Amino acid sequence: MAGKIEVKGSHVKSSASPKEYEVYVQMGLACNGCAYIYVGKHIPSGSFVAIRKVNLENCPVKFDDLAHEIAMHRLFNSPHILECFSTFLSEDTLWVVMPLQGYGSCMDIMQARFQFGLPELAIALILKQVLEALVYLHECGIIHRSLRASHILVSETGQVVISGLRNCYLLERFGLVENKCWHFPTNSDKAINYYSPELLGSLGVVACELANGHTPFANLKSYEILYEKLEGNRPRLLDSSNTSFSNDSEVYHSRTFSTDFHEFAEKCCSYSPDERPTAKELLNHRFFNQTKQISFGQLPKMLEPLTPLTSSVLENHTEMGAVSSVTDQLASATLTDLQWEF
Repeated sequence: MAGKIEVKGSHVKSSASPKEYEVYVQMGLACNGCAYIYVGKHIPSGSFVAIRKVNLENCPVKFDDLAHEIAMHRLFNSPHILECFSTFLSEDTLWVVMPLQGYGSCMDIMQARFQFGLPELAIALILKQVLEALVYLHECGIIHRSLRASHILVSETGQVVISGLRNCYLLERFGLVENKCWHFPTNSDKAINYYSPELLGSLGVVACELANGHTPFANLKSYEILYEKLEGNRPRLLDSSNTSFSNDSEVYHSRTFSTDFHEFAEKCCSYSPDERPTAKELLNHRFFNQTKQISFGQLPKMLEPLTPLTSSVLENHTEMGAVSSVTDQLASATLTDLQWEF
């Protein structure tokens, strides 16, 4: 059984057959572990791609949810939303072909080299591009609903794209976010009006996640997380301005984030929806003044010594016919076991 979804304007022509791809090595998981991500090559164009394979017989994710996610990625035309080149069925396996992101997700980056968080300027470059994606989605009438570090991918050039559109909804849709770590409650926590900027609270959580190296309240159970938030305990940036640290957090004591960064996170994490700015307003926040004289192309320099998986490296390895050498490159790049969520 085979079918094809074409993406207009893609440099990788849509191909509905596994024979048109070379699959090299598994580099990660997706769909809560039920899908496998591979480095691959589109033979007709010679382009390296990421291939997600989902065994529909064993996948707990509903097919309608997978189809919704693919449709969302095909629908949008933004440089900061992950593109879908092609999808097709081969027997009982769904193939989803997307651009290869050399650094993987921000979660991968932190787990590999930045366990205590990324540098502030790198975070500013990342969040600025994330906000540009959110502004685009909001103007299209869409709320993301699943923003987190594992859904923010970084290319080898420093361009940032967001993924994880499986849970996105139209504006004015009411409901609760399932994962309590990123869920930001209202005063009543009953119904969320998505026309308000309330869900930008999740952006504040992501800012803290990128700065601290972990998700706020991640060590608590769901009911404990909700209790902490309803008690008014907000996510925060951990640096020398805070005092209540555990004994293993000397790194936090030795650094100081800017006042603008603290204010940015606090505005996003405010429990009063009226105090939270919109995505478009946040793009003009003083926190991003530090990015005016630089481009996202300088982000890879800030991520050193982390090495991305580049097309040139892959080309050299495949010319030698050594698939195992691709695995070696992944290992040397410390980007094995990627947790791409798309």
